[in-house]
Amino acid sequence: MLQSRLLESKMVTLQRHGLLATYAGSSGQEALYVVIGHLLDKDDTHVPYYRDQPCMLMRGHKPLDLIRYWSGNELGNSVPQNDLPICVPIATQCLHAVGVAYAHKFKQSKNIVIVTLGDGATSKGDFYEALNFASLYDLPIVFVINDNGWAISTPLSKQTKDQDLTKKAQAVSMESIQMDGTDLFSCIDGLSKAIRLARSSKPVLVHAKTIRLCDHTTADDAKRYKSQSLINDELNHDPIVKLKKILESKYHWQPSQDQALKDTLNKAIDHDVELFRKDRIKDPQTMFEDCYETMPNSLKNQQKKFKEYETN
Repeated sequence: MLQSRLLESKMVTLQRHGLLATYAGSSGQEALYVVIGHLLDKDDTHVPYYRDQPCMLMRGHKPLDLIRYWSGNELGNSVPQNDLPICVPIATQCLHAVGVAYAHKFKQSKNIVIVTLGDGATSKGDFYEALNFASLYDLPIVFVINDNGWAISTPLSKQTKDQDLTKKAQAVSMESIQMDGTDLFSCIDGLSKAIRLARSSKPVLVHAKTIRLCDHTTADDAKRYKSQSLINDELNHDPIVKLKKILESKYHWQPSQDQALKDTLNKAIDHDVELFRKDRIKDPQTMFEDCYETMPNSLKNQQKKFKEYETN
């Protein structure tokens, strides 16, 4: 959780210096994503959208991978294990996820899929179609709604009449679970149950109530639509602060230990930042790489034409 928070701070700084493109953070949602990464098996599939940084770090991504991704370097799209790359279009990852879940079931494997989405994505047709398909075919999948209360500047109250998003599952007769996405232990309990159900081919919708301590992206200014009182209230629910208080009260976590951990994590992050600075100007040919195991002829032709253009 702390690694992701520190990396996010560094990413925002890099973006402000013009070294990264627009960046979407996940401050305030680390507990949810770390638990997803912790509970998934190696051969399960994680289908992320653009706020899954803590989970992606848990699943084997390095800070360098994520820095590269947000800089536009195609090498940052490489994904470990069976996971899919970051999806930016809203809710389309839900359709990708049910396709993967269908493949797991077709192969009679015990693997599951967890797909994440924001509360705004629940207003898209892609979400409803994926939910219906998953329920109809009893797919091994968990839909996790990261409800931070805002779709950019649109509050949930302006998106849906009933803000209990578990009710979205009722229309397709799907199991649902609601949990506090800022509490590590609530996430462990809720997601453990959801994963058990999914492994029994019972798809589940999880509504995780979280907060967004950052702007929607670095192109946004949340203070234009969030009141100071709301911002202060959200700070009281910071999942890292909540966990730290538990560690201090029950496990005698010391300020010196906290600082030592931060120093170790920052040192590793700074190392990857230096690697990024050295390699950030990459051969444009990399845009053709890491798309297919065997490159199709159509892409080979594009690559050939691009090489000719570069030569001329």
